[in-house]
Amino acid sequence: QIGGFQHPPRRLLLTMPSAYLARGGAGGMRLGFFSTEYLRKRPGMAESDRELCHELARIGYDVRAVVEDRSVARGSVVVGHDGPVLLWRYQAPRFQVLRPRTYADKLVKTVLGSPRVAALLAIYGRFVRENPDVDLLQAEMPFPHGALVGMVARRNRKPFVVSARGWESLRMPWLRLRTIGWTLRRATGVRPNSPFMEKLALENFGVDPRRVRVIPTNLSRESCLPSGTDVQEYRRASRAMLRSRTGFSHGFLLATMSRLVPGKGIDDLVVALRQLKAFGVDAGLILCGDGVLRATLQTAVGELGLARDVHFAGWIPHGDTRSMLAAADLLLVPSLVDSAPRVAIEAAAVGTPSVLTSGVGCASWMAEAGIGRVVGDGTRDRSTAPQSDIEG
Repeated sequence: QIGGFQHPPRRLLLTMPSAYLARGGAGGMRLGFFSTEYLRKRPGMAESDRELCHELARIGYDVRAVVEDRSVARGSVVVGHDGPVLLWRYQAPRFQVLRPRTYADKLVKTVLGSPRVAALLAIYGRFVRENPDVDLLQAEMPFPHGALVGMVARRNRKPFVVSARGWESLRMPWLRLRTIGWTLRRATGVRPNSPFMEKLALENFGVDPRRVRVIPTNLSRESCLPSGTDVQEYRRASRAMLRSRTGFSHGFLLATMSRLVPGKGIDDLVVALRQLKAFGVDAGLILCGDGVLRATLQTAVGELGLARDVHFAGWIPHGDTRSMLAAADLLLVPSLVDSAPRVAIEAAAVGTPSVLTSGVGCASWMAEAGIGRVVGDGTRDRSTAPQSDIEG
């Protein structure tokens, strides 16, 4: 448990249909777990899914994970084991002129903006056909994977659970919104990762509240410091390393870790930093991440005279994320809407508090745990929050 957040390896048990709970627990349950992150090395994401599957296997589940693997030949499936977990590794095929399914993929991509849907549906259907004894299907994203799992589950009369996460606003194609709503309403259980996402599921998609259970995003063990670590010493060493890398000598270091895309509020951070400098605050800002707004942000930084105060770090290697978060005095999460950013929880695990907007799903939990401060989602509120926190 880190700052009020608990690593919940039994989250599936909490959303499981009562018919299976009547068996007396998880013993012997056969679970089909669909994840796109199991083998990817995005900070925290891959290891948490993998740890979850291994923990479920340890407490008695027969876990069979269907995971995307780019090392597998396109259009093929490789079945093997990762310890106690049976892995179905796949990679969807490329477009081929003589394959009708790839034309269906192009059509769906045009309409929904998501590629390879027809190919994924075929792979998921094959998994259930070859594993007819699976008791429950679990999808970690409602679109497109949750929708496809829902179709397969309905065709084969299987219960399925879907996590209500993976989108940051309702500003998306109309048909995609309808597809997400269809998936959530027909799921046996829905697992929002924050009260914010629960509210969206209930009010915007009409999900039956009896089938909804809020369970926080699980925190990977790799995000936590080893037992017995001197946290303050680790933070001092991390800061010295960061100063050496960036050349920053500022008295106060701010950091954000996000895609540089619209809706993340990163442009407001640059304006806020300029205001802080005007108030005489000796602060530097480290922008970790990349995206379509990077060039625009670099131009704004130059125009505001902040070239020596802002460091564009780009994507941080997976193994350096924890050290980067520990080096900062304060993590800023200025998103207009975000379901439950894992980075804020990971920062708390190494002793770094956060300032989050009210549009961030985990903001209230962070405030209750004393490791975060919630501000409004307006530009003015976001701009003044860092100054008050520094002065405090």
